[in-house]
Amino acid sequence: MKRTITYLFMFGALLLAAPALAAEHGESFLAAHHTMVEVLVSVVNFIIFFALLIKFAKAPLRKQFDNNASEYQSRMAEANRLLAEVQDIHREWTERREKLDDETARIQADAQRLAEAQANEIIAGAKQMAQRLVADAEQTAISELAMAKEDIRRELVEKLIDNAEEKIRARLTPSHQRMLIEDAIKKLEAIS
Repeated sequence: MKRTITYLFMFGALLLAAPALAAEHGESFLAAHHTMVEVLVSVVNFIIFFALLIKFAKAPLRKQFDNNASEYQSRMAEANRLLAEVQDIHREWTERREKLDDETARIQADAQRLAEAQANEIIAGAKQMAQRLVADAEQTAISELAMAKEDIRRELVEKLIDNAEEKIRARLTPSHQRMLIEDAIKKLEAIS
């Protein structure tokens, strides 16, 4: 940096010497080389401006670039952290989805087994109920048959008694009837 400033001062000194050179050659040197002198002065002005810029703006610019670099690095670190976090979340949800698929298959299998067990239970209950109904029907039929037999027997006995009474009445004469009545009275008197 010091060298650059030294060179700039030397170049400036040469430019200051330009009017002295012009006086030696007359005014024709400046007139002949006017464009070159303007370009040279512009270049020197730019170099001086650039030297001043470096001298006074170097530290703030370096600080700004360093701040930008550290901010960029911190943003990159944050982006990498967020990327890792998103990848973890993605992996977790992928595992959950896979577990969910497995869980769904297990639940379906359990539901199928439960449905089959309930169907078998219902069928067994229906068979037992059917057996009870058949047994109850058989018992009812047996009792109805016994009652029907008893009714038929009673009707038969009644008919036989009626028939026997008619035959006995047809054969009994009034004298036989009197004798039967007298025997019944004697038995009653003997009892009392």
